[in-house]
Amino acid sequence: DMIPTSDFLMETIPFMFLPKLKKDERGQWVPRTPEEIDSDFKMGFVQSPQSFFNPDLFQYNLYSEQRIPNEQDYFFREINLGRNRANAPIYAGSNTVISRQALEAMGGIATGSITEDFETGIRIQAAGFTCVAIDKVLAHGLAPTDFESLIRQRERWGRGCISSLRHTHLFWGRGLKIRAKLAYFSAFLYWFTFLRRFVYILAPILFVVFHIPVMICDLKGLLIFWLPSYLLYNHALKISSGKIRSYRWSNIIDTILFPYLILPILAEFLFIRLKTFHVTSKERGRGENNYLLGLPHLILLVFDALAVVLCLGELLTARSYGAVVVLYWLLING
Repeated sequence: DMIPTSDFLMETIPFMFLPKLKKDERGQWVPRTPEEIDSDFKMGFVQSPQSFFNPDLFQYNLYSEQRIPNEQDYFFREINLGRNRANAPIYAGSNTVISRQALEAMGGIATGSITEDFETGIRIQAAGFTCVAIDKVLAHGLAPTDFESLIRQRERWGRGCISSLRHTHLFWGRGLKIRAKLAYFSAFLYWFTFLRRFVYILAPILFVVFHIPVMICDLKGLLIFWLPSYLLYNHALKISSGKIRSYRWSNIIDTILFPYLILPILAEFLFIRLKTFHVTSKERGRGENNYLLGLPHLILLVFDALAVVLCLGELLTARSYGAVVVLYWLLING
């Protein structure tokens, strides 16, 4: 699945000795003092980032290999590291060293799940083991080379996350601490952001083209509630993502993926499970794109363009300044 670098074990194994070792100010491993040693401290796994030889589909198709980081960097280099504080880093299935003691304590790798890695990680943490995500790249693999493979991969991840977190003995049991539960609940909610993106795209179209207001609000009220939210979210994303991800870039990724993930995620949430699944292809080569997958975007783009024309007409004839906000919203979506 991934090709490790020659120093993979030298960089990961020392973390297994965290109960007795720590890093000093120079980044060197030194022994803990007897007072610092916790007899209940047990290491579960060490997760290093996933890295890829090829550009991801967003970098490649948007001609942005030199301008934007790999889409997975945001998760592995920022989000998963932040989850260390709650002892809730996600085990991603590769680039990981796992404690044999931890695996034996919870009965081996989880089965009966389409994301056995994700569920295994939760079980290890719930059994009282400490887990760590690190930011040093120590292995490289192949990102999906066609859009259909990418969709299948994300559908599997989303369904697996929701299915695993619905298990009462995993999420609702006593093993996970409250901070870890909140971290995993955040992961659960992430998969519903694609539905939110659909609502944000459809709302101005419904209002302008079909005269269906999603919310009743004047310009003053809209600016009071929407503008601070827009600015604060954008700023918060910048400072919490190490400038790897921006509000605009998040919207681009979510807009590309949302038509194909809304129904599978809702189906899994309603206990309609996937009977078969496909793992990401490990074949190196240029994938074939199915251009019919662009149809939902094309339909929405046509309606968005129609709404822009109608909104401009409203602005010029009725001089409704509230239409400026709707026009801006439509142009951003377009």
